[in-house]
Amino acid sequence: MRLYAQWLDGAYFHLALSESKVTEQRLTELAIGVLKLHALLGTRIVLSDVQVIDSPIVLRLFTDSSFRDFLRKHPHFLELVAYPERVTKPTRYSIATSGLRRALAPKWISSTFPTPEATRELAQELLQAGDIDPERQLHDTRSPFGRVIKRWPERAALLEGMFRGVAHFATSLDAAVAPPIHETQPLTLYDMLRLTLDNPNVHSEHERYLMATIDFIESSIENPLERGLQSVVFTMLDQKLSSVHPHYRSIKHTAHHAWNAAVASSVNPEGGSLGYLSRSAQVGLYLDEPTDSLLPVSIREGRYSVTTFRKRVPLIIDWDPAKLSWSEVARVAGETAMSAKGFQKALLSNSESEMQSAINEHAKALAASLVSKPPPRVPGWMWILGPVIALIVNPELGTIITGVKAGEEALRDMLYRGRRYLVTNTLRKAAQLAKPRPRT
Repeated sequence: MRLYAQWLDGAYFHLALSESKVTEQRLTELAIGVLKLHALLGTRIVLSDVQVIDSPIVLRLFTDSSFRDFLRKHPHFLELVAYPERVTKPTRYSIATSGLRRALAPKWISSTFPTPEATRELAQELLQAGDIDPERQLHDTRSPFGRVIKRWPERAALLEGMFRGVAHFATSLDAAVAPPIHETQPLTLYDMLRLTLDNPNVHSEHERYLMATIDFIESSIENPLERGLQSVVFTMLDQKLSSVHPHYRSIKHTAHHAWNAAVASSVNPEGGSLGYLSRSAQVGLYLDEPTDSLLPVSIREGRYSVTTFRKRVPLIIDWDPAKLSWSEVARVAGETAMSAKGFQKALLSNSESEMQSAINEHAKALAASLVSKPPPRVPGWMWILGPVIALIVNPELGTIITGVKAGEEALRDMLYRGRRYLVTNTLRKAAQLAKPRPRT
């Protein structure tokens, strides 16, 4: 499954961090752990150009040599979908550098750095040079990268991650890149807000958030062409409302959800992994097909059903993927490639029997691959992407156990104690609010 992860976005990361009790390092570790799990499941993560240049998680990944080694062995784990420069025939280079050109837009703001200057300077230097060779340029103080680092030494690590990320997609012939497929003009943040408000199943609480956000945008931004730009909306919000204003957080969170949904519509994934933010309408829940790549898409009468999703069988594994090194993830992913392929095929089949069979087969393959070196156990919490029924993989015994372990609420309370769900869950909170109800 081609999966767009909204929680990889840099703006989402910092919004989630601002209402979390965990550190930036811990939130990054949690996100990377989820990515390792997806790598073991055979998921393809679809990135936008903004994520490549402005996601703290993605930038840190590309500074990790073990992750880059993993990508060389499994190059299709990441796919970049982005608008190339205006050329007759898009090239790998024009697609890979689209994020750099975006950073040069006058009103672009950085989510990773307090100010956008460092990103803009690196983008300008690399685009002017027309040559991306990290192994040579990273050690040359006269190279475009070297000149920027001289001016921004405190941002060197993340700038290196940006350079290496762009270089991966620009120079690796095995890296997956593609332009978006659009028959019409791409949708914007403002378009997504309007579309969601028109959804007859919008929850009454979400409706209030949507209307407040739309009213703010229309009253504060005169130019209709700028109403769909997240940077403009955020800038106007900071100018007109105090951060302690009762509507500040809900407008910012809802606008960001709408922007992320617009990006998802552009990259056209097969599934969307949503991120939770408080006091907001999760736009993607109404416009996309939410999934965590562990459950088949649930369609009822041609429409996605949230209530049916909540009854699906989740997967709980009693070992922590985050504890595996990227070299171990590469080995296990290679050894279980066939069952992972079957698992991914079953995800799109909408067949309960095929899905259950594929889960069992891949769980057995993972257990067999890990049996020689069981990863550390995680007694305090476990990975879960759905409620009620536990399907547990025992890496030591190679057995699979299924059964109802506790009532739904009790299980949720046990697994989501604290704020860990900010990254790891994608539907728990949203599904509670989004069950279709009459508007009040």
